[in-house]
Amino acid sequence: MIVASYNLDSLDDTEDDPRDFAARTAALRPKLQALNADILCLQEIQGQKTGPGRSLRALDRLLEGTVYAGYHRIHSVVESGRLSDVHNLALLSKRPMLRSGQILHEIVPPLPSAQLPTGAASQSVGWDRPFLHAQIDCGEGRRLWVVNLHLRAPIAAHVPEGRETGAWRSIPLWAEGFFRASLKRIGQALELRLFIDRIFDEEGGTALICACGDFNAEGAEMPLRLVRADPEDTEAPELSWRRMVPLDRSGPSAIHLGRPIRPDHLLASPALAARHRRSELINRGLPDDTDTGAADSPHAPILAEFDLD
Repeated sequence: MIVASYNLDSLDDTEDDPRDFAARTAALRPKLQALNADILCLQEIQGQKTGPGRSLRALDRLLEGTVYAGYHRIHSVVESGRLSDVHNLALLSKRPMLRSGQILHEIVPPLPSAQLPTGAASQSVGWDRPFLHAQIDCGEGRRLWVVNLHLRAPIAAHVPEGRETGAWRSIPLWAEGFFRASLKRIGQALELRLFIDRIFDEEGGTALICACGDFNAEGAEMPLRLVRADPEDTEAPELSWRRMVPLDRSGPSAIHLGRPIRPDHLLASPALAARHRRSELINRGLPDDTDTGAADSPHAPILAEFDLD
């Protein structure tokens, strides 16, 4: 079974995106087909206005003619139960989903924000979007948990009256925004970690769990360390069966200002990691993520294959 993850970089087919959708399809669809995934986790899908609500029309058009068009599918929603206008998540599976849903402040509430010296109005700190989860029927009683997430990018978050004509009014206000962004990222990583531990509580050391997506963090950064729960961090080797194992750390999955980085990851529980057969990172010809006109995504798709037979 192949599990894959791909950040589609604000996929849209409207005039809100100046990039030509046909060119985007020509760049993205061959990579999706090359993944040949049984389970596909996608990030950054825009919602297009359709009547009173929104749809994933751009995604439907991208997947048209591929095997994924007929897959079981779930997507993230906002509080109203509708699609967001930007950065929706989608999880597609060839096999039936036994249980599925999303998590947003169901385990970790929004974080209180103390009044800081900047004098900006105090606001609680919530995550930008939920993460998706699904329990997949793999046959013969085997069940695979898959989580699809997109953590907050490490750029300054909104601060009331922090900007003027698009620019930050002061360094302290920007610093508070950067601090808030860090809370968003690490807070949701905590919620993911606690969700994973709920699965371990329910299924024990045989739990098959895969968490993948755009973590907006590299291997040594705190969000990944928190989710992984490596024994050297927890100082509790007897709990190592609850750790999450990074399956492939080789190569960059994005390039920022000419510097190779690895924000995209695929982690597995020890029981699933024992069934890992290969990984692949399709990162040839990646555009720099500052090239806003590139048809291709600045993120590389990643996959991992498991022997679940």
